[in-house]
Amino acid sequence: MSIKFTKLSPILIATAIASSLMTGIARADSVSETFEKAYFENSGNAFENSTIWGQLEFIFGPSGFAETKIARDGKLVNIIYHDVMEQQAESGYKMLTRDLKNPFNTSVAEYQRYRR
Repeated sequence: MSIKFTKLSPILIATAIASSLMTGIARADSVSETFEKAYFENSGNAFENSTIWGQLEFIFGPSGFAETKIARDGKLVNIIYHDVMEQQAESGYKMLTRDLKNPFNTSVAEYQRYRR
């Protein structure tokens, strides 16, 4: 028994074309996703480093030893952090937040023995 797609074939073709076009659209990452990608860019995560290739890289360091990879990741995170802070400062909108509630009634500066 064969299945005939006479009525569904235009819908299936349109769906296939639409899904192939949608994969080509670039999606902007959120700030947290960008930081996470940068954090693991060079050094990788624990699962990647526990493979045989990861262990050989750790011992012989053909693409750099673990310390240099971590340092590169740190520099990349620092660059992204400064870029995000510049974009936030240039946006013109100041981010205001409420102060945290203070459980104390006085401050240390009001304490007489502290001033001496």
